[in-house]
Amino acid sequence: MTTETIDASTPAEGAGEPKPLGAPAPGARCFGDGDPMYEAYHDTEWGLPVHGDGALFERIALEGFQSGLAWITVLRKRPAFREVFASFEPEAVAAFGEADVARLLEDARIIRNRRKIEATIDNARALVALRDAGQTLDELFWSFAPDPASRPARPATWTDVPATTPESLALSKALKKAGFRFVGPTTMYAAMQACGVVDDHLATCPSAAGKTRINS
Repeated sequence: MTTETIDASTPAEGAGEPKPLGAPAPGARCFGDGDPMYEAYHDTEWGLPVHGDGALFERIALEGFQSGLAWITVLRKRPAFREVFASFEPEAVAAFGEADVARLLEDARIIRNRRKIEATIDNARALVALRDAGQTLDELFWSFAPDPASRPARPATWTDVPATTPESLALSKALKKAGFRFVGPTTMYAAMQACGVVDDHLATCPSAAGKTRINS
């Protein structure tokens, strides 16, 4: 994933709201401190196992849209993405045509990149074809979870976190073979992190406390 540093001199939206009991101390998280939306994503989503074709399709699509941008940018636009992409229901998105592409390119609430929009539609069609062939995206995606014994110690800093791994490269190749686009190994490693296929919370992060670094 690409993280974004929040400027502490500029109050984030909702920054004055009381923190829930048990919330990590400021500065303790791997990322997200200073923005309530980003904090919630770190605490309740990132690194937790995600299953189901629709849910994984959404994560892959959004990681593709994030390419070249900070993840918080996509996170803030996620409600609009879900609205305009039919809640990322694969069959519905697979039926999108040129009129839908034009509609999406006019919607300022999302990232208006034609190649990424068209890739998302093509990926929905690839997912439907995968199902028709008797395989689920869930099975394919999770089949590339690394062997727990092969995982190194938790990273101490973000410089210790790889951009790609042999597993993300293999997943990228498998998805491309199945007809998916915008699924390069770096994007797929970010998706693996986001979906809990790997757990890359830093060693000092409260989310890592008491957890053995294994795959689900």
